[in-house]
Amino acid sequence: MTVTSCCDTDNCTPSSSEFQQMLENLSHNGLVCPTCSRYASTWCEPSDTVQCRGEQDMYFSEIIYSKVIGQISTFNKGCATKATCTDFNIPSKRMSSFFNRTMICSKATRP
Repeated sequence: MTVTSCCDTDNCTPSSSEFQQMLENLSHNGLVCPTCSRYASTWCEPSDTVQCRGEQDMYFSEIIYSKVIGQISTFNKGCATKATCTDFNIPSKRMSSFFNRTMICSKATRP
């Protein structure tokens, strides 16, 4: 499993290793999502699936646009919680002075 963490402040938490450990402690819940991540692109074709864990019952697709470099920085797909998808509707959670995020969520599926 690959874990990526991002933030727009110095010394943000949890660190990747802490987040990885938290995620590994959550059990698989029987749902799966197509997954992919691609740098500098508005699309990625999922070539694998990821097993959702804990309360992750949503499938997300997101584009992160960097205002600093003036281009799309990443496109990601995978599992998320309802809270993650709901929080995204709060403007401060999707924009900062450094980036804009666009996220679309739908229900995760059973294999």
